[in-house]
Amino acid sequence: MSNNRLTFQGLEELKRELQNLPEYLAEKARAIIDETTSAARSEVEAGYQQHNRTGELAGKTKSKTTRDGLHLAGEVRNSSPIAHIFENGTAARRTDAGANRGIMPPGNVFIPVMRRRRRRMYELLKGVVAEQGLQVSGDATA
Repeated sequence: MSNNRLTFQGLEELKRELQNLPEYLAEKARAIIDETTSAARSEVEAGYQQHNRTGELAGKTKSKTTRDGLHLAGEVRNSSPIAHIFENGTAARRTDAGANRGIMPPGNVFIPVMRRRRRRMYELLKGVVAEQGLQVSGDATA
C-alpha cells in the first residue's frame, strides 16, 4: 500500500473565480462598448456638423448599448431619411424639366468612423480577455 497523497488547496476558490469570470468579463466589456458607441456617435456627429445645412444628420444620430444575459451589443444609428444618400452620394440628377442638379459625392463620415472605432474596440476587448490569462488569437477586423 502506498502512502502517496495528492491534496488540492484552493480548489473551491478556483471554482468560484471561474464561475464569476463570465460576469466580470461582461462588465468590463460593457464599459468598453459603452465608451466606444458614445465616442463613435460624437465623432460621427462632428463629421456631420462639417457638412451641416439643416442639422438633420447630426440630430438623428443615436447610440445605445444593450445586454441580454452575457450578450452585449453596441449600436450607433442614424434615423434620418437622407443619411443613406449623404453617405453614398448620388449619380448625376436632372429634374423632369431637364435642369441639371449635378452629382452629390459620398459624405464618407459614418462608415469610416464605425470601422475605425470597431477595430479599436476589438483590440480593447481582446486585452480584457488576455488580462485574465486566457489566450487570444487573431486580429480585429472591421
